Amino acid sequence: DSTGEPPGRDARGTAEPGPVVGAEPVEPGGAAGAVARPTVAPTPPARAAVARDPARSPPPGGRRGLAPAALATAVAAAGITWFALGAVFGDGAGGSPAPPPEAPRAGAGSRAAAPADAASRAVVPAGAAAAGGTPAAPARPPAVVAEPLTGCPRGMVRVDAFCIDAFESPGRGRIPEVGLSLAAAARACAARGARLCAPDEWERACRGPRHYSFPYGQAYRRVCNATPGEPGAIEPAGSRPDCVSAEGVYDLSGNVAEWVAGGRARGGSAVDGTDGRCSRKRRADPDRPHGDVGYRCCADLGASPAREP
Repeated sequence: DSTGEPPGRDARGTAEPGPVVGAEPVEPGGAAGAVARPTVAPTPPARAAVARDPARSPPPGGRRGLAPAALATAVAAAGITWFALGAVFGDGAGGSPAPPPEAPRAGAGSRAAAPADAASRAVVPAGAAAAGGTPAAPARPPAVVAEPLTGCPRGMVRVDAFCIDAFESPGRGRIPEVGLSLAAAARACAARGARLCAPDEWERACRGPRHYSFPYGQAYRRVCNATPGEPGAIEPAGSRPDCVSAEGVYDLSGNVAEWVAGGRARGGSAVDGTDGRCSRKRRADPDRPHGDVGYRCCADLGASPAREP
């Protein structure tokens, strides 16, 4: 060898691919001066794999473990898996949190769905402003006849210094009670802690503060259940909303006549076919019942009847 190196190493000092077993013979008829090429014995597969991949060589001292390249591959795979879980489950898996749902825009024309859980519903008091919204509409007051702070029992209306039922007994929406004598009507009022109206109290309530001829005004109008010359039928109290006095007393004209203290029936009725003016006085036998005569009660200011009509 012209290089002077030991056999089995090349000029760079590295090992030859394998031990030289022999040389291929020169084919007959080959070119002059051709040299025989060395043949290389095949390396066993397992040992060749170790020789080709130093990363998979067993660690020194007989300890087992991942080679640096294999460890880097495993770490990269674990990172990719962790990132994928974060994208699916949000910040609970290590990823960025999912963006909150977009709040409904004002004026979008759609109404937000109510929460399914009844416990999440919040009741907003009437007139109070909802969070971030406009004030809620005030709740409608209950349908009561007597105004607050009048000093009258519930169901009565204040007129000057006394109180009077706003509707014929037994009350709004019901057919007035008829067929009672004067004494029976007085007992019915007393059972409520009230009394029959005095004649002047009843007429004052009918005429109003301006002393009209009818509860609704000076001239007759066909707004009450009282039509001259046309007898009619008795209706539930309060059926004619315009048949009301200035102070809120209904049906003082027509529908049924009403007993007052002293034994007269006032106001006319739908049955007798009169105009029902406030000055009308009907002579009726106080000791017997009449089919179109009822009553309403009065009370002193500040009294508290046992029950409503």
